[in-house]
Amino acid sequence: MMDNDEIMQYIDDNFPEPDLRYDNLEAHSACLDIFSKFSFYIKNVSSTGEHLLKELITIDRFLERTGSRYLCGDHITHLDCQMLPKLQHIRVAASAFKDFQIPPRLTSLWRYLASAYKSDTFRKTCPSDQEIVHHWSEKRETTPLPESKKKVFLLESDPFFSTSVPQLNGN
Repeated sequence: MMDNDEIMQYIDDNFPEPDLRYDNLEAHSACLDIFSKFSFYIKNVSSTGEHLLKELITIDRFLERTGSRYLCGDHITHLDCQMLPKLQHIRVAASAFKDFQIPPRLTSLWRYLASAYKSDTFRKTCPSDQEIVHHWSEKRETTPLPESKKKVFLLESDPFFSTSVPQLNGN
């Protein structure tokens, strides 16, 4: 089973609790283009991170407007199960390959990531930074990893995980 929809259906059929389904089209729309913009950037289709940043801002503003812990409320849904790993890939790979950082000013996005980092499920299933970098370095189209970072991201080194967040007001 490789298709996300098939996987989600399997989970829903075999593990109905908690209910992860969602019907929030606004949340879905806010997240629609983030991964394609990241892919274009990491593969040099887009020369700057401007479009990626715009999508990150869209998600940040959506989260700020709703005030919820997760995209569709205060509990995790399938949309979060799709978006949180993508955001982790964006965070780690864009930094490693392009020196792109998610701006600290995107406080609602960082709160969202902080909620994920506090979740046992996310922590237990999150790949290490080395695995994420290895995944992207295997793709021909990806910008080569700078020499200065190759030793840091060796798969043979002890795994490390980017889970710190900038200081957030009120948290």
